[in-house]
Amino acid sequence: MLQRCSKWCSSPVYNVDCPDEEKYQVGEQLTQRFKAAGYKVIDLSGARVVFEDGWGLVRPSSNLPELVLRFEARTDSRLQEIQQMFRDILKEYPSVAPSGKLAKPLIREIEYVEYGRNMKAKHRNLNSGVLLS
Repeated sequence: MLQRCSKWCSSPVYNVDCPDEEKYQVGEQLTQRFKAAGYKVIDLSGARVVFEDGWGLVRPSSNLPELVLRFEARTDSRLQEIQQMFRDILKEYPSVAPSGKLAKPLIREIEYVEYGRNMKAKHRNLNSGVLLS
């Protein structure tokens, strides 16, 4: 049964610095840009740009001064092409640092602690989020 399922390549979640006061504007500009270029865009909380053989997502983080990016494609080479397309576009935005490079995802440790009668997640970064060119 698994042999009938198609194989997709996916990226980790990437986080790119973008000031809080600009991230929503950048996200909206990217959404409009992809739509104007004729791409199918699902614009709920950012822009998920749908291609015949993959997709790319860029959205403002709800709680950090960052843009969040994620990608999937049918092949690894197509995944790289979609990511490069987004990198090239992000380089045009001076507030997106550093120059549209995608950041290696932070590895976060999550510890759930008691918070009154509820549980609360405490996050701790285990690496520094190295940048990829």
